[in-house]
Amino acid sequence: MSLETFHTRVQQNRDLVGGIHKSHSDEESRINNDTSVSETYRAELKADLNRTTKQKLVELAKAETGIIKERISDLEKTLDANTDFTSGGIIALRDAQDRVDAIKPDDGARALRLMERSIRQNDTTLAHALYRRAAEAGWTDVSAAFIDAYPEHGELMRDLSTLQNLLNQSFERNMNYATFTGA
Repeated sequence: MSLETFHTRVQQNRDLVGGIHKSHSDEESRINNDTSVSETYRAELKADLNRTTKQKLVELAKAETGIIKERISDLEKTLDANTDFTSGGIIALRDAQDRVDAIKPDDGARALRLMERSIRQNDTTLAHALYRRAAEAGWTDVSAAFIDAYPEHGELMRDLSTLQNLLNQSFERNMNYATFTGA
């Protein structure tokens, strides 16, 4: 999916939120102004409305997460297209991924040393595996070293990093889908 399509899909998803909030507000006003129902029944109607609205918003939040993950997957496939897909290349990639996975998330300094070594030795397989792990672990210096060494991947890497950060900032994203209900 293109970046433009990604932004369009996210915006369309978020636009639905506005409609749900307006619909919720209109229905809540209708319930509040309905003099033919008891206070107990009114409270039940509001509780049902709140439950239904929350469920719709949770589904939209999940849909946005899915859109982001799909875009990340597309970008990763583009990056992986540079991988050697011979049997030896695949084995080398698996070995590099295993080696990188053994690095603890709080050991960015070790990852940076390994990235610098892989760049010096022109080990692009290890460098790619390290970059992928750096994006997940938040090792910005490792990511920067990769982008400096492989500037042709710079924009793709920045997009991946931005999307990974967006995915990890679930509180901010989920605030777009929050349910704000009256008393």
